[in-house]
Amino acid sequence: MGGSHGKTTITSMILHVLNYHDKPVDFMVGAQLDGFDRMVHLTEENDFIVLEGDEYLSSPIDRRPKFHLYKPNIALLSGIAWDHINVFPTYDNYVEQFRIFVDSIVKGGSITYNEEDLEVDKVVKASENAIRKLPYHTPQYAVETDKLFWRLQRGPCLLRFSGKHNLNNLAGAKWDMPKYGRG
Repeated sequence: MGGSHGKTTITSMILHVLNYHDKPVDFMVGAQLDGFDRMVHLTEENDFIVLEGDEYLSSPIDRRPKFHLYKPNIALLSGIAWDHINVFPTYDNYVEQFRIFVDSIVKGGSITYNEEDLEVDKVVKASENAIRKLPYHTPQYAVETDKLFWRLQRGPCLLRFSGKHNLNNLAGAKWDMPKYGRG
């Protein structure tokens, strides 16, 4: 998971669904999540790991962004918003970090990306990496009496959160859900 915003929410959504379905997974997330007693869970048994990463530097000595180190098979990019002017002095230098991330995805892997973010869309489409590119966008919704409903073909689904941005995050999580273990 990478991006300037939405990463923790998307990671949380994925982990909660996996947990609900008793799918064992290792993880590293940037914030304490409800229902989880730790932010990092690493084993030698699990086949899958969910890593929340971003363009923040790995450490004071290793000045590479964290997400450059992961080399994912499946990745998600939620948004690009230049908010680290102290680390990345120019906008182009900042965006370059995301280009490097997309190009670091393992050949044959995939990137799920927020096509509504124009910079993300441009970075992913410009990449020549041999990966599948899976766009997502905010699904149809309605707000009625301060309640958010996801408009599905089978009818409206009441959501337990608010905000169009969270519905966009849900769309990303839905696309990025691991498909292993389904019979």
